[in-house]
Amino acid sequence: MSPWELALVAVGSALAGGLSVAWFARPLGRRLADEAPERQLAAVVPQIVMAIADAPRAERQREADRSAYVEFLVRVDGAFGAPGSTAPLAERRAVGEALDVIRLIGPADVVEAAQGLAALARADHRASPHDVEHAKTTFLNAARSALQPAPLLPPETPVSMA
Repeated sequence: MSPWELALVAVGSALAGGLSVAWFARPLGRRLADEAPERQLAAVVPQIVMAIADAPRAERQREADRSAYVEFLVRVDGAFGAPGSTAPLAERRAVGEALDVIRLIGPADVVEAAQGLAALARADHRASPHDVEHAKTTFLNAARSALQPAPLLPPETPVSMA
C-alpha cells in the first residue's frame, strides 16, 4: 500500500471510530443531563421535609407573636384613654410591659414601630391624632409582615426541572 492509501485508511478509521464513540456515548450524555435536575431536587428535598415538619411549631410561634402584638395594641389603646384625659400610671406601665414582650419576640422593624407607638402612648396626649394613627399603621404593617409564613424554599435555592 502506498503512503497515501495508508493515510486515507487511517483517517477513515479515525473518523469511523469517533462517530461510533459519539453514537454510543450519546445515551450516557443524555442520562447525565437528565439526572442534573434530579440531583438539584434531591439536594432541596431535605429542606422541604424539614420545613414541613417545622410548620406546626412555626404556626404556634406566629400565634404567640400575634397574641403579643394584640396585647400591646390593647395596652396602647388603654393608655390613650378618653380624649383630653391623662393615662393613669398603671396603664402607662402596662404599655411598657407589653413593649418589653415585643422586644423579646419581635424582629427589629416591629420593635422599632412598637417603640414609636409606646412613646406616643406614654406622652399623655401631647401627640396629635394624626401622629398616633401613623404610628399605629406603621406598627400594624410591620407586625403583619413579621407574621407572614416563611416560604417553603429559601429564595437562594433555584430548582430547575428543564
